[in-house]
Parts: sequence; C-alpha cells; structure tokens
Amino acid sequence: MCVMCVMCGGSLRFADIEHAHDIDFHAIFADEPARLAPFAGDGLIELTRDALRVLPAGRMLVCNVASVFDRYLGQATLQRFSRTI
Repeated sequence: MCVMCVMCGGSLRFADIEHAHDIDFHAIFADEPARLAPFAGDGLIELTRDALRVLPAGRMLVCNVASVFDRYLGQATLQRFSRTI
C-alpha cells in the first residue's frame, strides 16, 4: 500500500495508512525516516511528521523513494526486481 501510494500519487499520508490497516505507522516504519533523509536532503522529497511528498525534482527517482517501504527488497537472496540507475 505504501509503495503504491508513493508511486502512483507521489505522496503518502501516514494517517491514511494507520486508519486503513489499524496500525501505528511510526512504530512499524521507525527506520524509514533515516532511510528517506538523503532524498529530503537533496530536495527530492518533503518529509514531515504526518506525510511524505515527492517533489518535482524527485519524480524521476520515485521508484527509489517508494522502495524504502518495500518489505520484500531486503528479504530476497536473488535479485527479483529491476534496478534503477
């Protein structure tokens, strides 16, 4: 869900995920802000306590931003996904 929101809509409201899945977003995704910090530092995303928004400069790297939320990427021993430049 998080990946699709970022990829398709360019944004992610954390409250929406919390309500849809009855979870505490910040507890489950506690490590992701640190992984998103380089994108924010480069002006590619806007990251607040409540939401993530991909900025125009970051649209070409939206796959990289969304991949931060992809739970399967860290689990595979064989590459099962496409690489980005």
